[in-house]
Amino acid sequence: MRAALNELRKMRNKIIKTIVVIWALICGANWQSATAQNKGGITKRVTLIKTKPCVILTGAVQPKNFDTYIFRAAKNQTIVAAPFYYGRETNRLADDEQGSSGFDFVSPDGKSISDPQDVIFTATRTGNYKILVRPAYRRTSAKYVLKLSVTDKKPKTFDDLNKPPTCP
Repeated sequence: MRAALNELRKMRNKIIKTIVVIWALICGANWQSATAQNKGGITKRVTLIKTKPCVILTGAVQPKNFDTYIFRAAKNQTIVAAPFYYGRETNRLADDEQGSSGFDFVSPDGKSISDPQDVIFTATRTGNYKILVRPAYRRTSAKYVLKLSVTDKKPKTFDDLNKPPTCP
């Protein structure tokens, strides 16, 4: 009887050890994939409502990192994503075409527009859109302000590009 009881205890301990190892592997894999998505930057869901369709987001992003803002828009809505970077431009050659917009616009279908020249987009489908803010190319500061608005109407005027954007 005692021998059978000892065998049951050994089997129970093996099962517990196996479960702990599997659990550790699963948790470790999920943690690694979650942190690999955006090392060093922030990821934030932004909720825009009809009574307040505009928000001003501020941050600072260091080289090799990026900040991600996720928001929802309906098909044919107008999206304004206007970044403003603090600091001055460093020496830039006349034939330098890289620009300094420092952000990517990603639609729900995964299509990405890097360094867009325009800051106004029309939602091509209903879903979650992303703005990825990277350090601005050749800027002396990592600080930025991002105006994000989603409305049913086209904006009448643009903010002055030499000052931080504001919401109406």
